[in-house]
Amino acid sequence: MVFIPLPPGHAPVQVPGPIRPVRKARSGTFCEGEGAPGTGGWRLIPPRRGTYTHVVNEMTAPAPTNPAPTPERQRSQDWLARGGLRPTRQRLALAEILAGDGLDRHVTAESLFAAVTGTGEKVSLATVYNTLRAFCAAGLLREIAVDSSRSYFDTRTDTHPHFLWEEDSRLTDAPAEALRFASLPEPPPGTVISHVDVIIRIRRD
Repeated sequence: MVFIPLPPGHAPVQVPGPIRPVRKARSGTFCEGEGAPGTGGWRLIPPRRGTYTHVVNEMTAPAPTNPAPTPERQRSQDWLARGGLRPTRQRLALAEILAGDGLDRHVTAESLFAAVTGTGEKVSLATVYNTLRAFCAAGLLREIAVDSSRSYFDTRTDTHPHFLWEEDSRLTDAPAEALRFASLPEPPPGTVISHVDVIIRIRRD
């Protein structure tokens, strides 16, 4: 079999036997068809001028194949689609870490930056911050501010309390069913309560 190179994005063409054009094809030549494969009438067209013609008894052009996405990539794509976000390369790389395994997690911008650079993806810390903000605006993440200089981003977006482990600054979910509010203060006029963040700081006894 002989493979005729085509421009980027085109399927390779397989030819059962050597191609002998009328004149020698230059580098960059591609194949153009006239008629259905197997009927002949195919010619080699150089990039600039001159036509090289050769009739072939059989010629097949396999359809391009797109490998099925991995479960992690599919979950990430679905997660971004749920927020109405376009799946750019960098968004997908971050989404795979955040939602690829389907588990809930809490990350900081710095921990997510370390995780994504560990995969070999080229992304800046500023891009990670901006992307996390976009995920929050799309309703895919919740930002949990634990103090004036540090925030966590939670992939679980319903209202629930958290434990903050003081020894290693971990944030984990706390049992929501054990939390009881007798009442909440009335919000100022023209506002509504969007959610309530409860952070319970704990340390080992």
